[in-house]
Amino acid sequence: MATNKIDYDVLEQASKTYSNEAAAIAEVLSKLDSVNSTLAEGWQNDTARAFIERYETEHKKALQAARDSIADIADYIARYRQAEIERDASGASSVRG
Repeated sequence: MATNKIDYDVLEQASKTYSNEAAAIAEVLSKLDSVNSTLAEGWQNDTARAFIERYETEHKKALQAARDSIADIADYIARYRQAEIERDASGASSVRG
């Protein structure tokens, strides 16, 4: 028989951790945008333009996708936790009559 144990605190902590990590990536993106703005002021040639273009079209998009995926995981865990709390409460209510 399968065991079904859910520690809601563990789920809540995991959701918060994923959310915090998504926020950390958002902060990295903000810092890199700022660095690239400063860089563009002092580095103006074809290589610089190619660098910024590649950052914008590849690296930044990859970081944004990672941030979004991690945030989605946080949201999923939070929704799952809440649904299980409600399901358990409903089951307990049914047993109580």
